[in-house]
Amino acid sequence: MRAASLLLLVLGILPSIQAQAYDPWCSRGYRVDSYGRGIEAGFRSIDVRPNLADPFCYDLGIQRGKSLMTQPVIFDCEGDFDDAYQEGLKASSLSAGTACYNSGYLAGLSALRVGAREGRTDIAGQECVEQYQRGKKDGTESKIAERPIGEPDATCYLAGHFDGGLFR
Repeated sequence: MRAASLLLLVLGILPSIQAQAYDPWCSRGYRVDSYGRGIEAGFRSIDVRPNLADPFCYDLGIQRGKSLMTQPVIFDCEGDFDDAYQEGLKASSLSAGTACYNSGYLAGLSALRVGAREGRTDIAGQECVEQYQRGKKDGTESKIAERPIGEPDATCYLAGHFDGGLFR
């Protein structure tokens, strides 16, 4: 998080956690990832639609990403977004801050899970892709989740486990 944003957070000018403005339909699994990828698409003006996407959630994310550019200029929105995106890719616990930070974190976390789902080792890494596949197998077989310790592997495993339950 940028110093200016952190200062405003400490001074109480910005709320510590700003709610993501998305529909409950877009709150789990590949739908939240569609929303998160949509945020990045809208914020960066690029197309990062996942192979498995919910068009409604993706479009809602695009709207959210575009709206970030209208945030007050009292902090570095692009810097916060980029910093948080990197934290999201690591599934770190540093996930709260400004609206730009929160959105960047969700975009990065979604990129991680989509990367794992699509077998993109260049995005998620080999271990994350393998954990996703293991989780999906366990979920498909209705096994109790046995998530690995540590991030981002646990996030990748749980995403796979959730998907496995959906696509039996």
